[in-house]
Amino acid sequence: MILQRYILRELFLGFLFAYAVVIAVFAIGVTFQTMRDSSGNFIELLIRTGSIAFAYATPWALLIACTVAATLTYGRLA
Repeated sequence: MILQRYILRELFLGFLFAYAVVIAVFAIGVTFQTMRDSSGNFIELLIRTGSIAFAYATPWALLIACTVAATLTYGRLA
């Protein structure tokens, strides 16, 4: 039981870290792309495109975060 809680905690923390990193990298890319393509109000365009881009990136970020969390957790456990 103690080992299961340890593994769950490590999986969860690894998942949160990997998800945050992937979404941050994607957000930086969206910001630069919006800055390059914008000719008007940058902030309004960033808010509009950011929400759409976040919804598009979430499934991919979840897959990457789950894989990274499992790899890091079970690699440390080995």
